[in-house]
Parts: sequence; C-alpha cells; structure tokens
Amino acid sequence: MVPDAEDVLTSNAGWDTIKHKSFLTDLVAQIKESGSRVSIFVEPNNEIIENAKKIGADRIEFYTGPYADDFLLNKQSAIEPYIQAALFANSCGLKINAGHDLNLLNLSWFVKNMPFLDEVSIGHALMSDALYYGIENSIQMYLKEINKGNNMGKHKDVNTRENERLNNVAIEEQIQVSFNPNDQTIVISIDGRGLLLDKEEAAKVFVDLGHILQDIERNTNDTSK
Repeated sequence: MVPDAEDVLTSNAGWDTIKHKSFLTDLVAQIKESGSRVSIFVEPNNEIIENAKKIGADRIEFYTGPYADDFLLNKQSAIEPYIQAALFANSCGLKINAGHDLNLLNLSWFVKNMPFLDEVSIGHALMSDALYYGIENSIQMYLKEINKGNNMGKHKDVNTRENERLNNVAIEEQIQVSFNPNDQTIVISIDGRGLLLDKEEAAKVFVDLGHILQDIERNTNDTSK
C-alpha cells in the first residue's frame, strides 16, 4: 500500500500511520479478508513502523528515495537510518521490503548492509536499463547485484553484521558480461555501468583490459617489493 496522491508522478513519501491509523486499519482488514498479505510503504521512523504493526500490516516496505539521493554523497550515512529502522521493525515482528530508486549502482550496497531484508521492489530503473540491455539481460544484471550483496533472506546475527559493516571499506568492482544471441551483441558491465558492443568491439575492449590488468599487477608487485 503506497500513499500516492493524485498530483504526483510517482511515490515521494511513506504513509503517516499515525495520522491515517483509522483509515489504514479498516483497509488492511478488508485486504486481509481475501487472504493477501499486506505491506505498508513507510519511511525509516520507529513510531511510524510501530503503528504499521498495530494496524495489522504483515510487512513494511521502506521508501528508499532518500537513500538513493544520498548514496553518491556518503553511502554509509545514507543507509544508516534504514539499518536502525530495520532492526526495530524486526523486533516488532514485521517482515521487511524496500523500494524506490534502487538501481544497478546502489542495490548491492543496500542488500549487503540491510538486516532482515526479505524483498526489494524495482520497476523504473530495471525497465530503463532494459531499453539498452534487453529485459532478460537486465533481470540477470539485477539478480547479480542482489547476489553480490549476498544478504537477501540471510538474517545474520546483529553483532556479526555490524562487525562486517564496520570492517568493510570498499566494494570491489566486478566485471559482468552478457551475450544476446538474437542480435549478436555483448554487454560489458563494470560495477553496474554497462557498454553495449558488437563482438569486434568487445574483443578490442578485452585486449585493452588485459593490458591494464597486467600493468596493475606489475605495479602492485613492484610496490610490494
């Protein structure tokens, strides 16, 4: 359940579960009569989350627009409110979803660091990427980012997660290659940013990349000596 007003193009806020408690309680009850689970779109605010539980929601879905906005400025401070809110939501007995402006650049960091995360909702970014890479390739690229985060559904001990988060100083760039047999094109993606190439262009890129990696290895060995 997302509180989109008639005058907005897309979601830009979560529910105020305190102000709209009576309305949401009635609506949640009606939906659950059909046997459906109910997730309420909220911002990382403990009081709002607690009231989502009181009105009968099974889950919350974090509005991640602010996280996406701040990610390039400081990804750790961007995700911190969501980490704390997720810990609180879990203590309330709520399952946790998240969505809005998650993309190939910021998804793996979110998945890696969020405790008790069950699902992510991605629509606009995935379809936009599909215009360049094709829908099948785009889905696989997003699944790879989720797997890279290596946290979906793995509810680790909080202390273990906190130690891993504090010890993490960088995300390794990963090179991903996808081949489209229909038009014989290749997508080379480095840390979520991709190039669409034909086979000849891709071959040149790999040759250049090989030279670069050799230079890096050579410089690393010289420095270690």
